[in-house]
Amino acid sequence: MRLIERMFTDGKSELLGMSPDKKPPEMSMYLSVLNKTGLHQKHGDTWRIGEPHHKADEKCGVLPALRRIRQIVQEKPDARVNIASLFSELRKLPYGVRDGVIPLLLTAFAIAHDKDVAFYKDGSFLRELNGEAMHVLTKAPERFDIQYCKIEGVRAELFEKLLTVLEVKTSQGREVELLDVVKKLCVFVAQLPAYVLNTNKLSPMALAVRDTILNAREPAKLLFIELPKACGFDPILPDATANKPVQAFVKTLKAALDDLRTAFPELQERLRNEIRSVFDLPGTFQQFRTALAKRAASVVLAVNEPRLRAFCLRLVDDNLPESEWLESLGSYLALKPPSKWHDAEEDAFDSELAQCATKFNRVESILFAGGKSPKDAVGVRLAITQANGVEHEQVVHFTADEEQHLRGLQTAFEALLTKDRRLGLAAASRAIWANLEKDAKTNHE
Repeated sequence: MRLIERMFTDGKSELLGMSPDKKPPEMSMYLSVLNKTGLHQKHGDTWRIGEPHHKADEKCGVLPALRRIRQIVQEKPDARVNIASLFSELRKLPYGVRDGVIPLLLTAFAIAHDKDVAFYKDGSFLRELNGEAMHVLTKAPERFDIQYCKIEGVRAELFEKLLTVLEVKTSQGREVELLDVVKKLCVFVAQLPAYVLNTNKLSPMALAVRDTILNAREPAKLLFIELPKACGFDPILPDATANKPVQAFVKTLKAALDDLRTAFPELQERLRNEIRSVFDLPGTFQQFRTALAKRAASVVLAVNEPRLRAFCLRLVDDNLPESEWLESLGSYLALKPPSKWHDAEEDAFDSELAQCATKFNRVESILFAGGKSPKDAVGVRLAITQANGVEHEQVVHFTADEEQHLRGLQTAFEALLTKDRRLGLAAASRAIWANLEKDAKTNHE
């Protein structure tokens, strides 16, 4: 096993770190299995593990066994081959490899094809096949699988495009590997807010891509089979030649990843729009928050009902950053912060917000009628009573910046009333009633 561990080192010294002056136990195995066979080769100033040349293999004959390993794993690209069954094949004629040598040949094959094969232990992908893992493999080969996933042909083209789209970068001196791309995708999804992992308010493509990455178990299968399927394309097989599907797939995948990236900001925008709708105030969202905080500061002093009071206290806190303010308000109304919502929480937020806003507006109207509105408040209180005693009321706020537009509308209404004051007032009352009635029904729903 120490020889196998040495094989997984850099292999720069002639004897894999073993001093020629000393005779460790693994020296004889190194000389007979690696050195004499040509598996350990010198290239310039360095040594590396690789398949021997024909001349070097004439005496020892390890090439047929190595080729059989390659043949078995390549028979079904992207499929896993159990190591125990692979060992069984090598024991058969005409190969007849002994049990003690088989792990060494597999190790040499794994090192020579480290970018083309993947190993799995108990169904889980192994980031690295090291000496410790090989020690377990020799004892229980049935727990391990090997998979051939060479990136060549159209897959190489796809790989290069994904590197650009995902902006994958590695340290100098190291080539980008399959796992670098897969890791980038998995980390991207893992770092999304929980809401994005919970919601169904995404495009079907984005949902499929999200779930495919979350359930991924095999790197090569994820990139070349499962993600293309999720995006509506056929698997990118090793022998594929057309490049149009690759370009279309990468474009679709990028669009799906963008949908996932923007899902939570879009939720926050819906929350802003819903809050602005129930309170009906102009300006930027920060200006809206500042104006609403002043109104809430006045209302909170007049209420004892716990839920409305707690709601007002959250509206008053306009010093919080916008995202934190939305998290605070959403957490109170839906009992969970928006970043962790399921879709049901967004529906609950809309319902609770409408109810709290109705209560807020009612209290504000009473204060306004009693002359207890904020000193710098700019607005009017509307109250329409039908003959049956049903009444609707609302305080309409406006800003100084809207004064000119307001005067223009006022002039237009005055011109209508000049034509027929009595019926004009009745018509205006009906129009206002219809508008207030509509708002009341919306808030109730």
